Amino acid sequence: MGDPSKDPKWKIYERAAAELEASYPDCHVIHDHKVVGRRSGIERQVDVWVTGLVGPHEINIAVECRCYQGRVGIKDVEAFYSFLDDVGANKGVIISDSGFTSGARSRAHNSDIELKTLTLRQAEDFNWTSIWEQEWHEEHERFYTCKTGGCRGSISYTY
Repeated sequence: MGDPSKDPKWKIYERAAAELEASYPDCHVIHDHKVVGRRSGIERQVDVWVTGLVGPHEINIAVECRCYQGRVGIKDVEAFYSFLDDVGANKGVIISDSGFTSGARSRAHNSDIELKTLTLRQAEDFNWTSIWEQEWHEEHERFYTCKTGGCRGSISYTY
């Protein structure tokens, strides 16, 4: 078996872990994480798993690396969307050094999936805190909007 530090996924993990854990003490980054699927009941593998607290809420982000010859297609994005639901991730990031088809980009638009076309070098230099900050702000906004009475839905009381 080769040197794991030469594996592109390991380098991405190393960079994400160093940056996120330095900026957010409650944030943890795990490489090659195993999660039992909420729906499938089987163990699933995640390349990079980021977890932490936003107020009282736990946030989970799954990062997957796609090293394909061709661009990542819509079926891959559909499968990843289902994967995120199964592992209970709030957000997912697919990194592909070969890019994405227009269908894949359209499917990911307005969903919880971010598509990043990054080479290994770019992934090493990527601003990983931007991914966490975006999810942190969205969750923080949802939490405080409800705290101040701005959330949708109804609350009923039983006396």
